Amino acid sequence: MLTVSVVNAQFIAPIGLYPQESKTLNQIGVDVHVSKATDIEGLPFIDYTEVYAIIKTTIGKHHKTLEEIIKDLYKAIKEQQPDCLLDIKVRKLHPPVSGQIDYTEVCFKDLQS
Repeated sequence: MLTVSVVNAQFIAPIGLYPQESKTLNQIGVDVHVSKATDIEGLPFIDYTEVYAIIKTTIGKHHKTLEEIIKDLYKAIKEQQPDCLLDIKVRKLHPPVSGQIDYTEVCFKDLQS
């Protein structure tokens, strides 16, 4: 198994359900792990710069929820690597809640077959 990862890529983006979040923007952190069962001869299978470019393009679009970001990332990466397994985490740093927290996070991980 080979895994290519982009960890804690950070962006400022208009993500959120509330209108003010589109104006004030949010700091978003993203982790993407792309895995594929392969032997040493199957290397490389995806370049981390391609993964980062997909993340950057996806984050640049307006999303209401972190789940929408994960769904769009999943579809975009699967278009390039349909037989890969994905583990995606998207965090909203400093979310607009009444308490003090570091971040909120939504995760999705393919089940291995």
